[in-house]
Amino acid sequence: MIQPCRSVTVAGLSGDSGKTLVALGLVAGWTKRGHRVAPFKKGPDYIDAAWLSLAAEAPCRNLDTFLMTDAAIHRTWDYCCQRSDVSVIEGNRGLFDGVDASGSHSTAELAKRLQSPVVLVVDATKVTATLAAIVLGVRKFDPSLMISGVVLNRVGGTRHETVARESIETHTDVKVLGAIPRVKGGGGKILPGRHLGLVTVDEHPRANTAIEMAASLVYDHVDIDALFDSLRGEDVPPGDDIRPQVSISTFPDPPQESDHPQVAERIVLPQHQVRSSSSAGEGGTADSPRIAVLRDSAFSFYYPENLEALRGEGAEIVTVDSLHDSALPENIHALYIGGGFPETHAAQIAENRQLLDAIRVAAENELPIYAECGGLMLLCESIEFDGQVSRM
Repeated sequence: MIQPCRSVTVAGLSGDSGKTLVALGLVAGWTKRGHRVAPFKKGPDYIDAAWLSLAAEAPCRNLDTFLMTDAAIHRTWDYCCQRSDVSVIEGNRGLFDGVDASGSHSTAELAKRLQSPVVLVVDATKVTATLAAIVLGVRKFDPSLMISGVVLNRVGGTRHETVARESIETHTDVKVLGAIPRVKGGGGKILPGRHLGLVTVDEHPRANTAIEMAASLVYDHVDIDALFDSLRGEDVPPGDDIRPQVSISTFPDPPQESDHPQVAERIVLPQHQVRSSSSAGEGGTADSPRIAVLRDSAFSFYYPENLEALRGEGAEIVTVDSLHDSALPENIHALYIGGGFPETHAAQIAENRQLLDAIRVAAENELPIYAECGGLMLLCESIEFDGQVSRM
């Protein structure tokens, strides 16, 4: 049973439609209004999720019907809905795009499962009345999908907006919620991108300013208060909030939906003595396992649920900066290196020989190390990027 929740799913007809801009604007705008916003990103995306976290001043969680069981989706959704005034899901790709021709595991499927109405962001570049045909096609393609309204993006001027708005509202039952003008220099001026999507929050030189610009653009051209009031759901009593990173392990266990055997006993990690660092730990007690986590602008791809689950099992999380810390924290039991863009920081990482040597010695001493994506690159002999080879 889905928790009743005031929510909206921001979707587009394709990538680069402006849905991230609109989602960030709604999240930041409602947060500034004093609403407790629970941000979500559809799919395993780390980068957009980090931007949504910054805008909401709260952790963004990922939802995906392919990678997660229904029980896991509902557990995460219900937990956040119980502690927020509104939830905002940013979709991915096109609204109906999934893993096959029928659109399985699409943004539309997720929105329907969570009973979350869709705000459709439509790129209006050099098109007017044809937008009505597109919106009508979306409505007829899946009549069971709740469409809360349309936001026109990259509108050329007042006449452009008027014709497009009148056409959509004449030929469909969908309301135009707003029209965002074309930004001089393109949307990349606010949210620059690269090969995996947007530039990460940690690497953007003015991330907070970018959030403010997105919020102002959406606030000035979309009636976010009317949209908020139109969303159905139950009001949440004041006092509880999603912002404290409460352990996800406090959730009730979902029904087992896997044939994988359950771990019969807790694994005890050996304690490894390594050199000390000034990094402070988060949570835990004197008897807790200490897990070092590389977390900085080079390594920023972490799901909050994973770190919360470790804390929930009693672990103390100690962060390490691969660019500036000269040693690993003392008395750690494991090292966790997530993904990111170490290639863009390779030269600076390579200069930090003390930390790299400490990691190598720890590995030789059989310290358990979990590294994925960019983290695995750090454990290689070298990284070659843009014609330059940096020794790891």
